[in-house]
Amino acid sequence: MLARQVKQFENAEEQRLLALAAAYGIEMSPEANHYTHLPISLLPTPFPAEQFNKLKDLSEEFNLLMYKVHLDREWLYKVLEDICREDDYIRRLVEISKTAHEIGNQQKIFLGLNRNDFMLDVPTNRFQQVEFNTMSASFGGLSSKLYKLHRLILSQYKSYFDPEVDPQKVLETHSMNRLAEGLATASNLYGNNVSVIFLVLPFEMNYFDQTCLEIELWETYSIPVIRATLSDVATHGHKREDGALIYKDKEISVVYFRAGYSPDHYPTESEWQARELIDTSKAVKCPNIDYHLAGSKKIQQELGKPEVLYKYVDPQIGVKLADHFTDLWGFDSPLSQELLAAIRSNPQDYVVKPQREGGGNNFYGEGVVKILENYENDQNIQEHMKQYILMKRINPEPKENLLSRKGVVNRVQTLSELGMFGVLVANGEEIVTNVYGGYLLRTKSKDANEGGVAAGYGVLDSIYLD
Repeated sequence: MLARQVKQFENAEEQRLLALAAAYGIEMSPEANHYTHLPISLLPTPFPAEQFNKLKDLSEEFNLLMYKVHLDREWLYKVLEDICREDDYIRRLVEISKTAHEIGNQQKIFLGLNRNDFMLDVPTNRFQQVEFNTMSASFGGLSSKLYKLHRLILSQYKSYFDPEVDPQKVLETHSMNRLAEGLATASNLYGNNVSVIFLVLPFEMNYFDQTCLEIELWETYSIPVIRATLSDVATHGHKREDGALIYKDKEISVVYFRAGYSPDHYPTESEWQARELIDTSKAVKCPNIDYHLAGSKKIQQELGKPEVLYKYVDPQIGVKLADHFTDLWGFDSPLSQELLAAIRSNPQDYVVKPQREGGGNNFYGEGVVKILENYENDQNIQEHMKQYILMKRINPEPKENLLSRKGVVNRVQTLSELGMFGVLVANGEEIVTNVYGGYLLRTKSKDANEGGVAAGYGVLDSIYLD
């Protein structure tokens, strides 16, 4: 979009636009009692409409695939077996899943609020999957606001751009409404006179994104939200005899996880006890423990195998989904000499990923070479590597944009990652809701490896459909 700008913003104009972002509520809390605008792009990023719409049309199929995968619990356990020997976090999650099913108190209502992340690969001219997030898929609230700011900028500063630039081509997203609707549907299926818990971190930088959903739940559905940490649940939560989750004398219909996706969210045994309490209760979990496990990188890698993928979807659908997969390898058996030679020759073309979310966990470039040092000759290293997967790096086209962080605007060559929200609600064997839930665009400097906004790597952006 910056290529179509014929007149540059002055500093005072940039600061006005950042003030407007704050007025729209596009904010974050970098430290206690301090608020600032969320890192954002000042202009939307162009994407081809044809490729976007093809991907959008597959949203419901991706939702259904991951729903079916999470039901195949024994297969999940088998695939994650080697990882559990190396990764205590995944091992604890699997143990909680087994405990929950042994107790037999699993809620039949399912709620999946997921985000399927892609980058537009130049060599293939296709969106290729980065990962499928089944837990704490953030920025559904604030992304529903940013596209409005971008439309305002292109409208009020129309003379600053080529005449053919159309503000209405900034793609709207109603992710906040769709996610809240999913939460409300699950809560109403559970019953009346109940509350929803947002399970959050003790200090939450991304507070404003969460409150968008909280307000929507109250204003549209009259459903109250309680914010609580895992430690809070350990202290104030218990199960009633019928399995209902009670928190401070209130019955909880849905627990919406915005925390719990990283080992450091469980600093003591109390947090693990709270997680088990939740997952063995009658409350609807978003995600439930099996859907959490289904979002593991190892599961993504296994689904890249046609014989696995076609267990869960019709081959005609599977071919369309697989068209958006990049090359993935597991470490179940030793990597071939040919692949190892390719990695050492071009390490920038590969990424090593652990079973983690939240950004900052992957190995890139020379980091890939280092972690695989002595891999062929050391069986201990081969065992250690079973907790990771290897991914062929996706190569999007760099685009120039104006990125702002902490009030400073910079002209930067950028890369963008597209997140497609999905909402699936089931009641027993009945699929109640299965819809595309809007989109999220995160943009980063082309020299940055990670792209998380809250993690400090990228900015929130929106799409200009060409």
